[in-house]
Amino acid sequence: MFGYALAAPSDLDAILASSPLDGAVVAATVTDPTGHVLYQHNGNLRVSPASNEKLFTAAFALYELGDDYHPVTRIWKQPGKCFVQTTGDPSLSHDQLATVATQLGLDGQDQVLVSEPYAPEIPEGWEIGDLTNAYAAPVAALSVDQAAFALWNIDGRPTLVPSNYGVKLTWIDRSNPKPDFSYDPIRRTLIAKGKFKKEKKVLDTLGEPSADEAAASLLGHEFARSDDVPSTAPDTTIQGPSLIDIVGKCLSNSDNIMAENLLLMGAAHEGPLPEDCYPAALQRLREFEQRVIGISSGTVFPRDGSGLTRANLVTSTAVTQVLNYAASKPDASAWKNCLAAPGKGTLRSRLAGIPFQGKTGSLSHVTALSGYLTTKQGENLTISVIVNGYSCTDRQARDSIDSFVKFLYENGA
Repeated sequence: MFGYALAAPSDLDAILASSPLDGAVVAATVTDPTGHVLYQHNGNLRVSPASNEKLFTAAFALYELGDDYHPVTRIWKQPGKCFVQTTGDPSLSHDQLATVATQLGLDGQDQVLVSEPYAPEIPEGWEIGDLTNAYAAPVAALSVDQAAFALWNIDGRPTLVPSNYGVKLTWIDRSNPKPDFSYDPIRRTLIAKGKFKKEKKVLDTLGEPSADEAAASLLGHEFARSDDVPSTAPDTTIQGPSLIDIVGKCLSNSDNIMAENLLLMGAAHEGPLPEDCYPAALQRLREFEQRVIGISSGTVFPRDGSGLTRANLVTSTAVTQVLNYAASKPDASAWKNCLAAPGKGTLRSRLAGIPFQGKTGSLSHVTALSGYLTTKQGENLTISVIVNGYSCTDRQARDSIDSFVKFLYENGA
C-alpha cells in the first residue's frame, strides 16, 4: 500500500453534486497505483463509458499481440487475379495501396480475392444516424484511411477525395445560394445541392460504404472474399506500424475504427473467428478482463470495442482496474504515452498545467475522463469519473469533471 488517504472526500462529493450535474448519474473512483480505493462515489454502479471503453480494448490487444507486433498485408498478382491476405491493419492508407497497384502493374481490371480474419461491417448497437460519418464507418480487416473518405469543395465544385469508392455523386440545383448535401451509404449515393463558394476546403468526412470492397477497388474491379491464397511468396508485403503506435493514435485521438480493429485483431489471435465475429470477440475480451485483470464477472458488459454504442456498461472501479493493470506492466511508460494529456489529443484544450494522462469519453449526455494524475505533493493517483444523463451542456459537464481532477491535484491524498 502507498498509504494515501484523501484529506477531504466531502469536498469531492460537493463537486460531483454541484448544480451542473444535478439529477445526473455520476460514478467516480480514485485509487492509489496498487488499486487501493481512496474515494468512491457510485463506484460499483454500471454506466455507459463512451470512449473509455477503448481502454479495455487497447489493453486486450496489447496483451494478445504485444507492443512490437506489426500487422501485415500480403499481395499476389496472377493473370486476371490479385490476391490479398491481411491480418487487419487499421493504419493502411489509400496511397499505400495505390503505390502497390502501380508497382505491380495492375490495370484495375483484375478480380481481387481477399482473405481476412474478420469482416463484420457494422457493430451491433451503432445508431443508424451515425453510419454516414467517418467515426462510424464499416469495420473490416482490409480497409484504407480508417474506412473514410472526404467530400471536398474544390473551387466551387463538390468532389470526393481520394476516391469515390463506388459512391455516385450527383450535383443538383446548382444556383441555389444555400449549399447542402446528403449521403446514403446503403444506396451509395451522395446528393450535393446548391452553389458552393470558390474555395478549397473539406465539407465532411464520410464512411466508406463497404470497407474491404473500397480498399480492393484500388487494386481491381471485382471484389470477393476468399480464404485461398497462392502458396508462393507474395509479390509485395506492406508492414504496418507497431501495435503500440496504433494504440497511441487510437487512444490519444479516440479513433473508433482503430479501436474496433484492435478488438478484432486481438480476438483473432486467440483463434479463428466465426463469420458473425463480434459475439466471439467480445467473449474473449470479457475473459481477459476477468482472468487477467481480475475484474469481477457481471461488472462490465462490452458491446463493441470503441464505446460508440450506449449498450456498453462499465463501473468506474473497473476502469481504474484496467488502468492500474496497464500501469503495472513493464511497458507502462509506452502505454501512458499513448494517452491524451493537456495540450495533446482530446485533452489539447483541457487541464492546462496539470500532470494528467488519460482517456476522454463523449456521447450525447455522456462524458467521462479516466487516467493517471500526479498531485502537487508527488502522489500518483488513478482516477475515473463517468457522468450519464446530465441536462447541462457538454462543456459544463466536462468542467465539473476537470474541477474534480484539479481539486485532487491541488490537495492530494
